[in-house]
Amino acid sequence: MSDKTSHAVGDRQTSTPETTRRAPGRKPRVDSAKPSEKSNSDSPKPGASGRSVPPELSRKPLNVTAAELLAILDSQRHRCPLTGRQLTPGTASADYITPLTVGGRPEVGNIRIVAHEVRLAKGGMTDEQFLRLCCEVADYVRGAKS
Repeated sequence: MSDKTSHAVGDRQTSTPETTRRAPGRKPRVDSAKPSEKSNSDSPKPGASGRSVPPELSRKPLNVTAAELLAILDSQRHRCPLTGRQLTPGTASADYITPLTVGGRPEVGNIRIVAHEVRLAKGGMTDEQFLRLCCEVADYVRGAKS
């Protein structure tokens, strides 16, 4: 029996091992907290913006089909709405339009497809917060080069 699981991603099939991989030379992550010190699983989970996601939303799975994601991507003309970049299966990532940290719901109508780097940088911020941060970074870098 194989220790790999096959996952369908769009029209592609990928395989991943059941166990977590780690980079060569890196030690496995060990949770050193004692059971009594671990946080309560019902406590809100902090988002990237520092705000907490209500527990009932942090555990609720987003049930979205590949067809729904493709329809969203088609409606965006395969472009990231924040950068204008062309999106491919390798560069695209789902993003909540209204983050869960500010009351957004894990529903198909609250999903868009953005460039993966945007999703990583944006975290749980709203578009306004994210764009303000991008402007601050750009202004600082321009000023540092002058």
